[in-house]
Amino acid sequence: MHYTFIQLLFFFYFYCIVGWIWETSYVSVREKHFVNRGFLKGPMIPIYGTGAVLMLLVTLPFRGHLTLMFLAGSISATIMELLTGMTMEAIFKVRYWDYSEVKLNFKGYISLWSSLLWGVFTLGLVEIIHKPVEHLMYMIAVKYLNLIVMFVSLIFVSDLVSSIKTALDIRDILVKLEAVKDEVGRYQKRLDVILAFAESDIQNIKEERSGKISDTIESLERRVAAAREKFDIGNIGDDIREEIGDIRVKLGELKGKLSFITGWKDFMRRQMFRGNPYMKSGKYGDVLSELKDMASKKNK
Repeated sequence: MHYTFIQLLFFFYFYCIVGWIWETSYVSVREKHFVNRGFLKGPMIPIYGTGAVLMLLVTLPFRGHLTLMFLAGSISATIMELLTGMTMEAIFKVRYWDYSEVKLNFKGYISLWSSLLWGVFTLGLVEIIHKPVEHLMYMIAVKYLNLIVMFVSLIFVSDLVSSIKTALDIRDILVKLEAVKDEVGRYQKRLDVILAFAESDIQNIKEERSGKISDTIESLERRVAAAREKFDIGNIGDDIREEIGDIRVKLGELKGKLSFITGWKDFMRRQMFRGNPYMKSGKYGDVLSELKDMASKKNK
């Protein structure tokens, strides 16, 4: 059986919505509150629509042979999930799903368990679910089907473009936050060296270590303030005083930069985090966690 392009698009959108219902229900129950799951803001998850259409097409030569249909659907969907995950991480620097904690996974992109589920979904889709969906589609007059698909396509493309821009914004924020983190680390080391050559009572100024950039800056500001107070009454050279003053100015600048970066397009970013609570990043894991923490606090 062959489908037209419009019919395939209809199936794609239909199963995008079905996938959204499934994922949103599962994650909402797991998180104990409603989660508008997915990369998009609307009620669609494209990987399910793509997977469903792919399953329908690759199983055409094997209809009636359940084992071959299972294998065809499982293998093709697994390859799709792997390529999609790798591509999204390469572009956005973030993983929107991750199987690292599941046994028999490949770099967190795919797992044996998810591959088996894709196979089960293939059989359920072809043998049970798709028949009434196909019947529903054929009940719709061609001209109305075209209008429905065109209308949904406009909404889908608009949502996709907006979501991609938001994901790229998050990527840029992560890169900038990592740069701020590295700069804060340099000033932290610089202050450590200065205090190491200072008087014994100054060496004991308490240092509070934290993984968060904002906490690290505040800790450094407190150490700088304490050092300046001791330097004012101690026998310390002007060059050290000037260097401490320079660090203080730079920390103030970094604090302002941090506030600007994390406040950029805040609403759209919070929506993306709410819809993808399990987002991870290899290179930017620490700053992503801090950004998600900031977004969750603003949601309350």
